[in-house]
Amino acid sequence: MSTLFVDSSALLKRYRKEAGTERVSELLEGSDRLVIARLALVEVSSALVRRARTTGVPAGELQTAIAELDDEVAESFDIVELDELVMDRAVAMARQYALRGADAIQLACALLIHEQIQQSEFLLLSSDTELNAAALAAGIKVENPTA
Repeated sequence: MSTLFVDSSALLKRYRKEAGTERVSELLEGSDRLVIARLALVEVSSALVRRARTTGVPAGELQTAIAELDDEVAESFDIVELDELVMDRAVAMARQYALRGADAIQLACALLIHEQIQQSEFLLLSSDTELNAAALAAGIKVENPTA
């Protein structure tokens, strides 16, 4: 059984065409279990809306992308909630790897899932080079869909 933890930088590619979009779709469709941090829903929603405002994406296109995000998250993804355990771990990750706050939260969530399912194949899907470097240092396999 393969588990794919998808950070915001990769998940966004599912709903906005850019470099790595095809690879993200391949990996999402080929995994047995998909996991995101609750934070990813916020970050991807924000990125979609902000891009629409700054580039003139039609309202209908934006609403379609948001609806697809919401439907897919509800139907296909397990969500790691941002509880005290995750946030404490995120503080440790920020301090250990000098990560930005959101990246530290993503890494803390990925590590939590990775530790829970040690018997499964686990991969972090992320386009964020700093997060990827920290995840590799922490012992997690990483794929950058834009590399």
